[in-house]
Amino acid sequence: MKPSYLAFLGRIAPEKRIDRAIRIAEQCGITLKVAANSTGTIDAYFSNGGAVSIDGALQFNTLSNSNGGLISVNDNGVLRAPGNGFAGSMAGIIRLATLGNAFHRAALVRDPIKIVQIAAIKSPGVTEFEAANYARNPTLGEDVIRHIANRREWTKLYGIKFALCRNPKTPITDAMRMLPFLRDKDIERLIKSKGIASAVVAQARKLMMQRRGGAKK
Repeated sequence: MKPSYLAFLGRIAPEKRIDRAIRIAEQCGITLKVAANSTGTIDAYFSNGGAVSIDGALQFNTLSNSNGGLISVNDNGVLRAPGNGFAGSMAGIIRLATLGNAFHRAALVRDPIKIVQIAAIKSPGVTEFEAANYARNPTLGEDVIRHIANRREWTKLYGIKFALCRNPKTPITDAMRMLPFLRDKDIERLIKSKGIASAVVAQARKLMMQRRGGAKK
């Protein structure tokens, strides 16, 4: 039986790798609840004198919690304080999504607010590895997946092409555009996959018939 949530108990500190807990919860499709002391530990992880610093160069608004030390990651994988969400202004959150590190982007690309999602996926810091993980995630917003599909430097990578073709959130026209670049074995996997748009599956079948016909000739 699938549990209703996963829990992370402990200090909020880099060595505790809460980012891994979030990634596991995301892959399992389960809410992650995080219980931690809100004084000192969270501020030490996210901030330094009221702002978080990345490599001593980029500064962001503090993320903190004043609700009795309990924070949680909601169904979208975003760190939230009960009832209050992120502390700070929307502009600060968007700035964090744009200029933050991979941990911040992994959380904010799942934010229910579309402008925050887009700020995260358009961040100049997004790596090909991150893009590949996002491309295969069917829980992300359609605009996020569409942006990945329209980035040529990402879609030139085979793994991202295949992930986008398998993702039901990928626009049908984009998925069909990438189908001809897939290997036969992966097209067969697409044909057998569930949850993919029927038009994409039909095009995959047609492509396989054409390839087999050409091979016989």
